[in-house]
Amino acid sequence: MKATMTLLLLSLGVFCAMGQDFSTFASGMPQMNAVLLSLSAHTNGFTALVNMELFTPEGRAEGTLPFRWSVVDGICRQELLLTQMTQLPPEAREGFKRIGFESLVIISRPDRKLVYVIQPTLRAYCEVPIPQPVLDDIAKRTSALRLSSTRLGDEAVGEHACEKLEVVEASSPDEIATVWRAKDLDAFPVRIKVSSPRRLMKATLSEVRLRKPDAALMEPPVGYLKLLDGKAFIPYALELQKKRRGQNESR
Repeated sequence: MKATMTLLLLSLGVFCAMGQDFSTFASGMPQMNAVLLSLSAHTNGFTALVNMELFTPEGRAEGTLPFRWSVVDGICRQELLLTQMTQLPPEAREGFKRIGFESLVIISRPDRKLVYVIQPTLRAYCEVPIPQPVLDDIAKRTSALRLSSTRLGDEAVGEHACEKLEVVEASSPDEIATVWRAKDLDAFPVRIKVSSPRRLMKATLSEVRLRKPDAALMEPPVGYLKLLDGKAFIPYALELQKKRRGQNESR
C-alpha cells in the first residue's frame, strides 16, 4: 500500500501551481486504483463519489482529493473535482473557475499502457504513457497480492450497517488498512482508512451505484482536441479565454 501514500502526497501538491504538468499526476493514478480496487473487492462495475483526506501521523489535515469514481471491468475513470480541493489557495480555486477548469477526468488504461487526461470544458485531452515500473507494480498487485484480513466487528457508517475489517499486505506490514464494508451494498466499502508511520489517509465513499457504467466512459470523447501533453491544458484554456474576450470586444 506504499503506492497509495506516495501518490496521495503527490496529488496534494501538483495543482497548487497553475502552470504545472497534469501528466505527472496522471501517470501514477493506475497504482492508486490498483490499491483501492484490492480493498474494494468490486471490479466488475460501479460508480461512487470519493472524498479522500490526508493527515500527518499527529492528525494535522494536509488536504483532500475529491473525485467521482467509475469502474468497468477493472478499468477506472476519475473525475477530479479541482475546486473542492481544500489545500488549494482560494485564488487558485478562483483561477480554475475563471477558465472553466473545475474538473479533470483521468482514465487509467494499463491494458493500453496509457492514461487519458481529459478536460470537458475545453473539449481537449492528452495521452500519458504509464511508466514501466508502474505497470510492473500493477501486474504484481493484481497477480500476487497477499492480503490478510481480521474482522473487527460491526459498525455503522451513516445509514449503512458495516462489517469492519483490518487489512494488511504482506510486503507492507507497517501500513494497515481499515475497511468498512456495507452489508446493504454487497460488501462495498463506504469508508477506508490507511495508516502508516508517515501518513494517515481516510476515504469516504458515497452515492454508490453497483451498476456497470457505459463502457464508452472509459474512452476519450470523440471530437475532442488532442493536446501534446499535460502541460498544454492551462495555456490552451488561457488562449481560448483570450479569443472569447476579443470576440466579445469586437461586437
